[in-house]
Amino acid sequence: MAGREALSRQPYVVRMEGEALTLRDRMVVSQALLVLLEESLGEPARVVACFQAWSKQLEPDFQWVNDAELADARAWQKAFERASSAAQNMLSRPGSGNFVFELV
Repeated sequence: MAGREALSRQPYVVRMEGEALTLRDRMVVSQALLVLLEESLGEPARVVACFQAWSKQLEPDFQWVNDAELADARAWQKAFERASSAAQNMLSRPGSGNFVFELV
């Protein structure tokens, strides 16, 4: 059972920052954001690849390796902005929090 549980766990989480966030916000809305990302980008491996491509530009002296990586980075940014916007509207107090995507 433990091996099966590990296989079903997502390789990422969404952490929420902000004031007046409810337990529902932290549990339901953060999970909804992940669902929206996966609907836009695909399976978890694709979500991770797009996030990693986007993250490269935060590194000093980054350079795009190829067009596919650049496309993945753009796909991440578009998907995350769309998912974040939709999730903001689901919050108990819309606009009261920020979403931080993290690999685990």
